Amino acid sequence: GDLGTVVAVDGDGGVRVVFGGAAANSKQESDACFDDEDGSNDDASSSQHEDTVDRALASLKHGGREVSYSRTDLRDLIPAWALTVHKAQGSEYRAVVLTLANAHRPLLRRELVYTAVSRAKEVLVVLAPRQALETAVNSVGTNRRNTTLARRLAPLAPSAPSCPATAAIAAAADEAERRNAGGGVEEEA
Repeated sequence: GDLGTVVAVDGDGGVRVVFGGAAANSKQESDACFDDEDGSNDDASSSQHEDTVDRALASLKHGGREVSYSRTDLRDLIPAWALTVHKAQGSEYRAVVLTLANAHRPLLRRELVYTAVSRAKEVLVVLAPRQALETAVNSVGTNRRNTTLARRLAPLAPSAPSCPATAAIAAAADEAERRNAGGGVEEEA
């Protein structure tokens, strides 16, 4: 597709990615990429398949359509068809492609977009209709959780407080009442 197609993966992890319509004739080319036993190809075209990640990123920045990675550079990549923003939280990546769609409306929140955008160290590509991006940027999520947990637990503990803070206050009140029921402060003789 227009977003890229993995066209070759050798046994040692070498990968060739073609962006756009050039992926159609990729099967024959990909077979030629890794002819030798060690996964290399000694012909003159093999040098184009030894690009580093830096050159690949530069190629993307300058409108290049094909990106190849050597086996050495692949250790810097995290293979995935898609990585959720939640899964990426706490990590950074040299390049991030963020896709949004109007169909994702319930998830289009500023916090989610901020988290996704802040994962990119060098390159960020946002693929989204303007309306989806505007919805996300203008929507601030709430801390309210829509679950049925309280309703499900109610029959198991009908007198239990609804939150830990309420439980702590109730326990402190019970302790104070218990002390007061004993006659208050004892007097010394």
